[in-house]
Amino acid sequence: MSRLAAAAALASLAAGAIAGAASGGSLPPYARTAQADPAPFDSHYAWRLVREQVAVGQRPAGSPQLRRVAKKLRPLLPNGHFES
Repeated sequence: MSRLAAAAALASLAAGAIAGAASGGSLPPYARTAQADPAPFDSHYAWRLVREQVAVGQRPAGSPQLRRVAKKLRPLLPNGHFES
Protein backbone atom coordinates (compact mmCIF):
# COMPACT_ATOMS: atom_id res chain seq x y z
CA MET A 1 0.00 0.00 0.00
CA SER A 2 1.41 3.39 -0.90
CA ARG A 3 1.98 6.07 1.71
CA LEU A 4 -0.82 8.16 0.21
CA ALA A 5 -3.31 5.29 0.37
CA ALA A 6 -2.27 4.50 3.95
CA ALA A 7 -2.68 8.14 4.97
CA ALA A 8 -6.10 8.29 3.31
CA ALA A 9 -7.21 5.11 5.08
CA LEU A 10 -5.97 6.43 8.44
CA ALA A 11 -7.74 9.77 7.90
CA SER A 12 -10.95 7.96 7.00
CA LEU A 13 -10.77 5.82 10.15
CA ALA A 14 -10.09 8.88 12.30
CA ALA A 15 -13.00 10.80 10.78
CA GLY A 16 -15.30 7.84 11.38
CA ALA A 17 -14.18 7.53 14.99
CA ILE A 18 -14.74 11.23 15.62
CA ALA A 19 -18.17 11.16 13.98
CA GLY A 20 -19.13 8.08 15.97
CA ALA A 21 -18.01 9.62 19.24
CA ALA A 22 -19.74 12.91 18.51
CA SER A 23 -23.10 11.28 17.86
CA GLY A 24 -23.04 8.89 20.80
CA GLY A 25 -25.98 9.76 23.01
CA SER A 26 -25.26 13.41 23.67
CA LEU A 27 -28.99 14.22 23.80
CA PRO A 28 -31.08 13.29 26.80
CA PRO A 29 -33.66 10.54 26.07
CA TYR A 30 -36.60 12.95 26.07
CA ALA A 31 -34.95 15.16 23.43
CA ARG A 32 -34.66 12.33 20.90
CA THR A 33 -37.55 11.97 18.49
CA ALA A 34 -38.85 8.80 16.94
CA GLN A 35 -38.21 8.56 13.23
CA ALA A 36 -40.98 7.28 11.01
CA ASP A 37 -40.02 4.55 8.60
CA PRO A 38 -39.45 6.10 5.18
CA ALA A 39 -41.92 5.26 2.45
CA PRO A 40 -40.64 2.56 0.11
CA PHE A 41 -38.95 3.95 -2.98
CA ASP A 42 -40.69 3.11 -6.25
CA SER A 43 -38.01 3.28 -8.93
CA HIS A 44 -40.45 2.64 -11.79
CA TYR A 45 -42.62 5.57 -10.69
CA ALA A 46 -39.54 7.78 -10.30
CA TRP A 47 -38.34 6.97 -13.81
CA ARG A 48 -41.82 7.67 -15.19
CA LEU A 49 -41.72 11.14 -13.60
CA VAL A 50 -38.26 11.77 -15.06
CA ARG A 51 -39.40 10.70 -18.54
CA GLU A 52 -42.46 12.97 -18.33
CA GLN A 53 -40.28 15.95 -17.38
CA VAL A 54 -37.73 15.26 -20.12
CA ALA A 55 -40.50 14.82 -22.71
CA VAL A 56 -41.63 18.41 -22.09
CA GLY A 57 -38.26 19.66 -23.34
CA GLN A 58 -36.66 22.93 -22.35
CA ARG A 59 -38.37 24.78 -19.52
CA PRO A 60 -37.04 28.32 -19.24
CA ALA A 61 -37.96 30.22 -16.08
CA GLY A 62 -41.51 31.55 -16.26
CA SER A 63 -42.41 29.52 -19.34
CA PRO A 64 -45.76 27.77 -19.81
CA GLN A 65 -43.87 24.46 -20.10
CA LEU A 66 -42.32 24.97 -16.66
CA ARG A 67 -45.70 25.82 -15.13
CA ARG A 68 -47.26 22.67 -16.66
CA VAL A 69 -44.55 20.44 -15.19
CA ALA A 70 -44.76 22.24 -11.84
CA LYS A 71 -48.54 21.73 -11.66
CA LYS A 72 -48.00 17.97 -12.01
CA LEU A 73 -45.15 17.80 -9.48
CA ARG A 74 -46.43 20.19 -6.80
CA PRO A 75 -49.01 17.80 -5.28
CA LEU A 76 -46.32 15.12 -4.99
CA LEU A 77 -44.06 17.24 -2.79
CA PRO A 78 -44.68 17.86 0.90
CA ASN A 79 -45.33 21.59 1.32
CA GLY A 80 -44.85 22.08 -2.43
CA HIS A 81 -45.53 25.60 -3.69
CA PHE A 82 -44.88 27.88 -6.65
CA GLU A 83 -42.32 30.65 -6.35
CA SER A 84 -43.67 34.04 -7.25
